Amino acid sequence: MWLWTGDEMEMPPCPDGAEPAWDGWPYEDLSPECGECTCTPAVCKPSTAYESFSAACKEETDPTNHVDLPESWDGACFAPPFPVPTLSYASILYRPPVVVPCEASPTPEPPALSTERARACRADTELATPSGFLSCMTSTVDAACPAEFPVRRVFSEHRFDHRRCSPCECEPPSELHCTVHITAYADRACEQAFDSATLSFTDDTVCHDFPSPSRPDFTALRAEPTPPIAGACAPVQRRSVVVDIVARSPPEFLCCAR
Repeated sequence: MWLWTGDEMEMPPCPDGAEPAWDGWPYEDLSPECGECTCTPAVCKPSTAYESFSAACKEETDPTNHVDLPESWDGACFAPPFPVPTLSYASILYRPPVVVPCEASPTPEPPALSTERARACRADTELATPSGFLSCMTSTVDAACPAEFPVRRVFSEHRFDHRRCSPCECEPPSELHCTVHITAYADRACEQAFDSATLSFTDDTVCHDFPSPSRPDFTALRAEPTPPIAGACAPVQRRSVVVDIVARSPPEFLCCAR
């Protein structure tokens, strides 16, 4: 038998236009690992919702004004389109910051399979071995190779890649500090502060009263995180591993080469 092995895109025809005895995939040693897992740190973000009330904090009333900031707000000076006028509020409710959990890196793909293919052509004993081919003896896959053809190669006609990778996951943060200092301003440039509150992510909401006539228009907000503002997370497993196998199906072929 004449055997050719190489990239499947370069597989040649058999010499003299003969039909191949078989085409096959070689067996290969595949890495059991898919790649490294990493985790972004947990992030401390200020709340994006604040309310003001027409009554004092101790009085149970519905909020008269909602100050809603963009979800992407990073705490920089922000002035809603319309301020809360002096006469429309008597108290402000501040909300604690929130913690955005650590995010794991995407699940990687399994290592790529080899594109190597094999083609066996029936040998013409009267001709020299064609260029790019080598001579080999074939037998059943459980047979031993003779001493004169010691290189044992096994191929399968079909292969099915069922592999996937274990997902990357993150442990909880080892240390987490998330405290924000919130300041309310009477002007859109955040220069005329009139109230503030400091809250941790574990705190409850805080309400501040503003008796008339001492309160100005509630015009803008700023929230400044107090360092450290995030917690580092370790991956549950540092490397993603291969799950499942590359399945082979008969027929299988043995080729013993020099």
